[in-house]
Parts: sequence; structure tokens; C-alpha cells
Amino acid sequence: MKKKIFLSIFIVGLIGVAIGFYLYTKPPRDISTTKEDFVLKAEDFYDEFMINETEANKKYLNKVIVIEGFVSEILLENSEEPTLAISSKNGMSKLTCGFKKEWLSAIKSLKAGNSLTLKGKCDGKNMFDEVVLTQCSFLEK
Repeated sequence: MKKKIFLSIFIVGLIGVAIGFYLYTKPPRDISTTKEDFVLKAEDFYDEFMINETEANKKYLNKVIVIEGFVSEILLENSEEPTLAISSKNGMSKLTCGFKKEWLSAIKSLKAGNSLTLKGKCDGKNMFDEVVLTQCSFLEK
């Protein structure tokens, strides 16, 4: 009887270790090939976070979002994750969009004021009142 209990516990433990190893080594999802959950203009997306951050987090956090907006600033301090600041036409709303380094040359070709459409994963609002998107990629208009 003790042998059966020990064997059962051992098998359950082995299954747990296998599942843990699989989850640990599983690559992150590729946002650029993932179907978007929402398509929004930069100002509408930003406004939802400013009006009610808790509700916006429930709705958008870790979701794939397509954003239409304008380049307000190009931030290249970290070449491993080049970043764009995206705003509405009036420049009031601000989103920070982090890209993989493979997008660096495309980002360098942009200028402030360029219109663009991009896709990324929403990470919520940071302490600077910017809504953050990560794993971003450009979409053709």
C-alpha cells in the first residue's frame, strides 16, 4: 500500500516538473502574428486610461492592440529596445511603444509627425502617465 502511494506521489510530482519545464522554456507569443483584440486611435486608447485606469486595465492589459497615431518622439537610448512616443494629432495623448531591435532601421527612418499604424501588447500605464505598448511592430496602412 505504501508503495502505491509513493509511486502515485512520484508520478504526480514528475508530471508537475514536466509541465513546469514546458512553461519555463516556452517561447513568448509573437505579437506581430497574433490577431489583434482591439483597433483604436491613439487618443481614444489614451483617454480610456486617463478616465478610468482600473477599467482600462481590465479591458486592455496583456491584449494585442492596433494603434493609429503620429510619431511625437523617437527614443534610441536602448538599441535593444528602440522606443517611439506616439500621440494624437493634437499631441495631447502619449503612448510609449517598445520595439524589438530588428525594427531599429525602420524606426530611424521615421520623423516626428509621421502617421503610422502599429500593433503591440498593452502593459498598462506607467508612472509618467504614459500608456505602454511592448513587442510592437509596424502595420501597412
